[in-house]
Amino acid sequence: RIQTNGKVGAGAVAPPDTATRGGGVVSEVGRQFGVYSELSKFRLSALVVSTAGAGFAAGCGAWGGAVDPIVLGSLCSGTFLAATSANTFNQVIERPRDVAMKRTCNRPLPSGRITPEHATGFGVAAGAMSCCILGLGASPTCAALGAANIGLYALPYTLSKPRTEWNTWVGALVGAIPPLMGWSAAGLPLSCCAEPWLLASTLFLWQFPHFFSLAWLHRRDYARGGFQMVPVNDPTGTRTADLVLWYSAAMLPLPAISAYLEATSYMFAVEGTALTGYLVYLSAKFRENRSNDNARHVFRCSLWFLPLFLGAFLFHQKSKKGAFQEAHEAIHAHQEWVEQTREYLRKMCVHEVVVQKTDSRALCPNTSPVDTQAANAQVPPPVR
Repeated sequence: RIQTNGKVGAGAVAPPDTATRGGGVVSEVGRQFGVYSELSKFRLSALVVSTAGAGFAAGCGAWGGAVDPIVLGSLCSGTFLAATSANTFNQVIERPRDVAMKRTCNRPLPSGRITPEHATGFGVAAGAMSCCILGLGASPTCAALGAANIGLYALPYTLSKPRTEWNTWVGALVGAIPPLMGWSAAGLPLSCCAEPWLLASTLFLWQFPHFFSLAWLHRRDYARGGFQMVPVNDPTGTRTADLVLWYSAAMLPLPAISAYLEATSYMFAVEGTALTGYLVYLSAKFRENRSNDNARHVFRCSLWFLPLFLGAFLFHQKSKKGAFQEAHEAIHAHQEWVEQTREYLRKMCVHEVVVQKTDSRALCPNTSPVDTQAANAQVPPPVR
C-alpha cells in the first residue's frame, strides 16, 4: 500500500525502504562472496598457504633472518590467490562431470549460481593478482613457481583426470611446489640447501595416502563423473591399498635423512619417524582389510599428520647462519682473487702498457681502465 494525501491507497504496492534496499545489497554481496569462496576451495587453498608458509619459515630459520611481515603477507595472499585461480579453472573445465557427482553437483557452476564466463574472469583476475603480489612482494622466483603451478593444475592435471590414472602423480607434483615458493620468498636460492627439497618431498609423498584413501571412499562417485582414479579401476582395492602403504613407508626415512644432512637435529628423526610409523601402521591395516572404515582412518590421520610433521621439522631445524656467512666470505675472497688476477693480466698486456706510457690513442678501449675519452681529448689535432 502507498499513502496519498495522508491516506493509504488500497491495492497499491509500497516502495522498499532504504533499510530493505541496503539489506538486499548486503545479502547479494554475501552470496557472491560465498560463491567465490566455494570456487577457491577455501580449506584446500588454506592448506596450500600453510605449506608455503612452512617453506618460508624454514628459509628464515636457515639463515637466521627476521621474518619480514610484508614478504610473509605477500606470500600468503599471493599463494592463496594462485590456489584460487587454479581451483576455479579446474571447476570451469570439469563442470559437465561435476554435475554427475553427488559430492560436487552443488558447487557454484553445476548448480548455476555463477556462469562459466564469470568464473573464468574471476580465475584470470585471481591469477594475475597472484603473480603481481608474489613478484613484487615476495620474489620473482616465487611468482614464476606460482604461475607454473596454476598452469600445471589447470591444464595437465585437470585434463588428465578423465584420461589416465597418472593424474594423481601430476597433482602430487603440484602440491610439492608451495614449500619451494615459500623458501624462495625468504630470499634463498633453491639449490643452496636440502631443506626446501626435503619439504617438497614430504608434500609429494604425503599426497598419495591422503588422496587414495579419500578416493577409495568416493570411488563410486568418481566413476559416475568418468574420472580415471586408481580406486575406480581397482574393484578389490589391492592396488589402492598397496600404493597407500608404499608411499607412507617411503616417508619413513625422511626424518633420518633430514638429521643426517644437518637440516634438523636428531630429535626430529625420532619424532618424525614415530609420526610416520603410525601412518604406516594404519596403512598396513587398510591393506589387510580394505574397508571404508580403515580407509577413513588413514585419511583422518593424514589430516593431522602433515601439520605435526612440518611443525616438528621447523621446531628442530638447525640454523645455517654460520655456513651462509662462510659462503659469503668465500665468495668475497673469490671476487677479490678475480680482480687481482685481472689487474695482473692487465699490466702484462702490451696495449695497456702503450696506453699508460704514451699519449697516443687507446688501443684497447674495451679492456683498459683508462678514461679513453679524456686521454683522446688531450691529444692535439694533427697539423696539416
